[in-house]
Amino acid sequence: VGEEETEGVEGWGESRGAGGPGQGARDIRGDARWGGLGATGPQAPAPRPPRPLLSPHPSTPSVSSSPTTPPTTMTDRIAAGPGVVLPEPLDRPWRVLATGFCFAMFGLGGLLLRMLVFPPLLLVARDRIRRADLARACVHRSFRFFIELMRLSGVLSYEIEGLDRLRRRGLLVLANHPTLIDVVFLISLIEHATCVVKAPLRRNPFTRGPVLGAGYICNDDPEGAIEDCRQALDEGGNLVVFPEGTRTADDGIIRLRRGAAQIAVRCRRDITPVTISCIPRSLTRAIPWYVVPVRPMHFRIRVLDDLPIASYLADDPPEALAARHLTDDLTQFFAKETSSHAGA
Repeated sequence: VGEEETEGVEGWGESRGAGGPGQGARDIRGDARWGGLGATGPQAPAPRPPRPLLSPHPSTPSVSSSPTTPPTTMTDRIAAGPGVVLPEPLDRPWRVLATGFCFAMFGLGGLLLRMLVFPPLLLVARDRIRRADLARACVHRSFRFFIELMRLSGVLSYEIEGLDRLRRRGLLVLANHPTLIDVVFLISLIEHATCVVKAPLRRNPFTRGPVLGAGYICNDDPEGAIEDCRQALDEGGNLVVFPEGTRTADDGIIRLRRGAAQIAVRCRRDITPVTISCIPRSLTRAIPWYVVPVRPMHFRIRVLDDLPIASYLADDPPEALAARHLTDDLTQFFAKETSSHAGA
């Protein structure tokens, strides 16, 4: 599975760095945007009373891995731990084989969707929106199967916090991007999900079917892509974007591009932030799939409170300026929320 073909979601524009790990929490001031998120751009022209910091820990109870919880519903399956635990001499060789098998199944699933599932949808659903919803439901379930396959084979475990926040429609979901399978994880959790993908994914035989069938948005034309994002959100789709545009660098520094902020500003959408951590580190830009860590990967996915953008649009500023300020604050926000992962 190629690097350029699986990074999934792309941002556009100039990258905005957040400094090294541990620096993400600096310069957190009580401004009028998110009540305390640090802004590297100009402050609001008129001072306002500071609002309390957005809570980085959602009040929704977490759904954490537990090998003693029997899987019955989707929520219970999330609560189940890794399925296969072998003695130490056999564990790592098994996980290498299991990881390769899972990725082979992923590629095969993409081909089957393209050849056997999506063509009949053209006949069953003539309405474009209905057809896209059905295709996205197929991708959602197939990605959920892939994640469960990796869990049951002992490759990974995971815990989710704030899952209920993803059970809405018309969401703009922004997430950091530490591993190869982040987009698969998120789409397995979010129904009616669409995303912005790199142009090579439309040419890859293993991903072409899902990308075209589900109507995912290609980033080869940024201006047209933003309009496609607006249309998808207005139709009730949940848009998943990784503002970094690629997987996080091995130094752990969060560097955001402006594309995600441009979507939020121009589409007038609040942001549903998601943080993803993977310990031990694996499936990064520098670690190929066959180099497995000393123990199974454990993913922690946190769905945080929505971030309102109304203050960035107050007094009708130029959209480019509002997007720049929003990118600065998002950089600080994600650096702070992922600092523990960056130092892992």
